[in-house]
Amino acid sequence: MPQFYESWRIDRQAADQLARNLDLAVRAGQIRFERIDWAVPQPPRAVEEPEEAPAPETTDGTFDLQVVLDGDGSGVRQLNVGVKTQGEGAFRARRTDGGGSIHVEHVVRGTVDVRSDITGARLDQSAVVVGWGTSPIDGEAAPEVADLPPVRHLIKLEQYRVRDGDTPASVAARVGMSWADLAYFNWGTRVPQEIDRFLAFEVGSTQKSKSGAVVFKSSDQPGIIRSS
Repeated sequence: MPQFYESWRIDRQAADQLARNLDLAVRAGQIRFERIDWAVPQPPRAVEEPEEAPAPETTDGTFDLQVVLDGDGSGVRQLNVGVKTQGEGAFRARRTDGGGSIHVEHVVRGTVDVRSDITGARLDQSAVVVGWGTSPIDGEAAPEVADLPPVRHLIKLEQYRVRDGDTPASVAARVGMSWADLAYFNWGTRVPQEIDRFLAFEVGSTQKSKSGAVVFKSSDQPGIIRSS
């Protein structure tokens, strides 16, 4: 390609002589110009390489999850969780088997998100997540206890220490819940009279305002209300 550009290079003296010869030829009627177009030579366009198409995603991966109790390593069975694999736009409902495990086949290799729906969760039916790892745990089966509620939710537990000036409504707003839902999470009830008893015997809040509403004090013992 350098020779292409070289053919357009002429010195000044040769250019002047060419112009004079053209002028004489025109005057003598030897050449007649209908139209003169001046064009600047353009370098040839580079050939664009086609973009390499991304490799198609294959669903040859598998995903395994095991949820176990920290105490004895026993599996948490019949636990409902949502699983979203690479490329999926929504969570799919899954339930752990008798060993606390979930096995998903034909998934795209990559990140897998897992969540536990805590809508309507109660503290006595929830397990607090204390850690995670990549190795399965072989534990003994948990003993059957008739009056022990099953684990239905996995939660991250928060504890709030009441202070002077707090009200049930302000504590609930602080954790982003309604007071009825917060009371249900802590004690499994939304009945005002039952909630007052739990506040008195479990939170230690026994003082009330003139209207009969519970008044929290920093001196309440233990003065703890939990949330997720």
